[in-house]
Formats: sequence, C-alpha cells, structure tokens
Amino acid sequence: MLFRLFSASLIVLSLSACSGMQSAGTGRNILVVVDSQGRLSPAAEKLGRGVADEVSGQLNSAGHRVFDRSVLAESADLQGKRLNKQAWIDLARHNGRSSAIDTLALIEVSVVRKQIGDYSTELQPRARGQLLDVNSGKSLGQVSLAGQIPPLRVRPDCDRRCSENKLLDQASVLAQPLGAQLSALLEAVNMKDSDELMASVDRAFIGPPAHAVSLKLDNVSADELAQMEHYLAEVFSGYRSHEWIHSTGLSHDLRYETELSDARLLGNLRRAMSELNWHGEAYLDGAVLLVRKLAVRVPFDQLTERPATKSDFHSW
Repeated sequence: MLFRLFSASLIVLSLSACSGMQSAGTGRNILVVVDSQGRLSPAAEKLGRGVADEVSGQLNSAGHRVFDRSVLAESADLQGKRLNKQAWIDLARHNGRSSAIDTLALIEVSVVRKQIGDYSTELQPRARGQLLDVNSGKSLGQVSLAGQIPPLRVRPDCDRRCSENKLLDQASVLAQPLGAQLSALLEAVNMKDSDELMASVDRAFIGPPAHAVSLKLDNVSADELAQMEHYLAEVFSGYRSHEWIHSTGLSHDLRYETELSDARLLGNLRRAMSELNWHGEAYLDGAVLLVRKLAVRVPFDQLTERPATKSDFHSW
C-alpha cells in the first residue's frame, strides 16, 4: 500500500537583474522558498527547509546568487499557504522586482511508503522540477529524480512521525542531484540554441509539446490520491507534469499535462483503478476526465503489495 507522507514544493524564482558580483549572461539571482502543500509536521517542515538549503548551496556553487523568501514583501502572507503554479507566476510578475524576475522553477518533493513483506517498509523519496518562463507562463523544461534515489528501509511499526524523522538525513540525498540537474537546465536555457544544449541536459528534460487536461477524482482519500499520483507520474507514458488545483474533502481537481489522447489516458486510468483494486468508474464528463471511486472495503490480502512501474507494464 502506498501513501504520501508529505509533499512540499520548492519554488525558485530566477531574477535576471545585473550584479557586479557575476559575469554578464551567466549567473542569476535566485530566490528559493518552501511552499508547504497541506499541513506538515515539524519533522516534514524541517526536511523541506533542509532540501531548500541544499538546493541553494548547489545553485550558489553553480555561480548563481541565492536569496530566501524574506526578500518578498508578501512573505508573511504566504506562511502556510499552498499556491499553484499560476499563482506563483502571478506573484513573480507583480512583485516589486517584477522587471527582474524572468524564470520560475517549481520543484516538488514527496515520499511514498511501500510495505515489503511482513517485517520491512520502504520509504521512497521522489523529486521533480519544472522551469517556466514568467512572462509567457510556458514550460522551458523539466527534471525528475523518480527511481534515482535509493529507498530507505524502516520497521513496519514506524509510523508517520517516525518515518519523517528517519527522512531528515535524506535532505542532501534529494537536493544534491536535484540542484545539479536544475543548474544544468538553467545553463541550457541560457545557451538557448547553441550546439551544447543537448550535451548539457538530457533530452528527457525537454520533451515534445503536450496538452493539458482537467482531471477530477471523487471519493478519494489523501492516501489514495498518492496511490493514483504514482500511476499518473511514474507509470503512464506521455507524462509531462501535473498540478494540484483544488481539494475539498474527498474531491480533488488536478491539471495534468500529457502527450496521450483523452481516450488513451482514460484507458490508463481504468487500468490503474483495476490495479489498485478501486471499485468505481472513469469517464469523460464534458471537458473533465472524472475518476469516481465507490466506497467498497477490499480485503487486506487483495491490496496491491507494490507499485506498478513502466518496466512491469510496458503497454501503458
């Protein structure tokens, strides 16, 4: 069984203001903040701050100047709020330094828990990031550490708080490769059309065009949402990005970017529901893909013991 222990977003606003401390056209002025998605325990908040500090160090080593959220006039009002991608873009555009902010890097850090037999549990950290042009709102590319970070083994009786405490030492494990890939992507964006672009950043970072669809999940708990999110981001082919828009009780609205047609995506959603032993239906309701789960109790021995992967299901 999978469930999200916590989820936090690091928003990196890149300010292209000139500085005598940098070489022209190279380093950027970057603001790193932690945007909590939901109420986090102190341990989870500490992990998010640790990741932010490590990413800041990586970006600083790459020649960028790094600042924290204290430089934002709105920093006090942002405390504890969860902002989506468009809200951060709007904040960057209308901030007092709006003439200097040109790039937004949205980085999501989350942890999935997986039961291994009767005597062990794995905690799998995940991290992904996306660069966005603040003026146009368009994506400049994305990075992902899915499957690249070794899982952490804990005892099955290690509860949420225990698990989060175990993960505190994982901040550098998450942030070092994330910061390095983010720096490479920023460098690639700076190089634009140069021949070195594809040599510096893996082609997977900058994929072909994708279209956005509205996805709604009804009667789905936070843990179940994390289960489906694994399929959406890690298993389905054609995935580009996804963004939480709104949640009310057991109802969740997402913006999902994919290269798949609506029909193919709908088929994948139904197949994922079957793999997760979800009883319900998935269908197109106007312009919205709706997944509605029925409240049916499933015997424990019928629950999926491990998450699907693309290697397991190559036809997704």
